[in-house]
Amino acid sequence: MDKMGRSYSKAAVTGFILAVTPVVIYTLVIFADMFFRKAVLTTINREIILILTDIGVTAFIMSFVAGFVLSIVGLITSIRKKLKGKALAIISLVIYQLEMLMAAYAILLSLAMAFSGGI
Repeated sequence: MDKMGRSYSKAAVTGFILAVTPVVIYTLVIFADMFFRKAVLTTINREIILILTDIGVTAFIMSFVAGFVLSIVGLITSIRKKLKGKALAIISLVIYQLEMLMAAYAILLSLAMAFSGGI
């Protein structure tokens, strides 16, 4: 079958989308945080921000697990069935590894600050 007739692996594309989405969302959150720091936050606004942060972290973890599994499945499927999407699956797996390293660094940094009395 020629290259034009092959379709993309749906799992690889979904895994790639789930890999890129948290990066885009947290980039937007960082820029929004820079603008909101100038504004005076009331107690209610701070509680809303904390709730949204908890929801965001939960969504990040769920999308990480689901996307990582889908990327592996997409890579295997695209190799076995000769579908397009191998590069998307590999790129998303690299993005997931970088996200995992950044999350581990953030956790270790927060633990170090908590136990050293920095918070």
